[in-house]
Amino acid sequence: MSKMKLSWSKPSWITGRAKNAIEVANGFMMSTFMRGQNYDGLELVSDRVLLRLPRLSDYEAWRDLRTQSRAHITKWEPDWQDHDITLEAFKKRLEGDALQMRANRRFSFLIFKAEDTYNSDDIAGNSDPVLENSPQTLVGGISLSDIKMGNRCSGSLGYWIGHQFVRQGYGSAGVAAVKRYGFFQLGLHRIEAACQPGNVESLKLLKKSGFEREGLAREYLKINGNWCDHELWTCRKMNNDE
Repeated sequence: MSKMKLSWSKPSWITGRAKNAIEVANGFMMSTFMRGQNYDGLELVSDRVLLRLPRLSDYEAWRDLRTQSRAHITKWEPDWQDHDITLEAFKKRLEGDALQMRANRRFSFLIFKAEDTYNSDDIAGNSDPVLENSPQTLVGGISLSDIKMGNRCSGSLGYWIGHQFVRQGYGSAGVAAVKRYGFFQLGLHRIEAACQPGNVESLKLLKKSGFEREGLAREYLKINGNWCDHELWTCRKMNNDE
């Protein structure tokens, strides 16, 4: 995967208003540079997972996992109608994802077991990853959306994991991969996440992933007919310089 990061050497004497102006300009340059890029084949590899863009061939695995995990998923996100998981709906979802990605506004990935896709030496970093012709096990999905550049340089994190794959490290590995991409490829400074107070496993994941709780938003989202409070968590690049 080609690198698309802009960098510059900041003189030590730049402070205050001048520093802020340069940071805003740098964010604008990043946004302009990346808008319209061809992201076909974009993949993110972590120690446990492979994140890649959804394909039409993923439809049946996506539909089955979402359906099997419906009771688990809809505790924390809106339920869906039968027509929302048809092949036609999936095609429209892919089209929308592609438009948002080319505009540098949202990146949506499916999460697969890395061990089904790359050999163990590749995942350990002993060589460049080589794709193997083996079936891929879908375990969930993750997105970085509502991306703002300029003087914001922020995005919102969202994710879901199939019920049979929770508490196995796939969620935290996916978040780690998206954080690295957001901070060091897209040039973001801040990644935000909203989580219901009762979603204990997700709160643990965010804390483990380096996010900090910033507060509570009352009646933040309407989910399945109810206005639900959400805790607001953030992670900043200054805390993730690795």
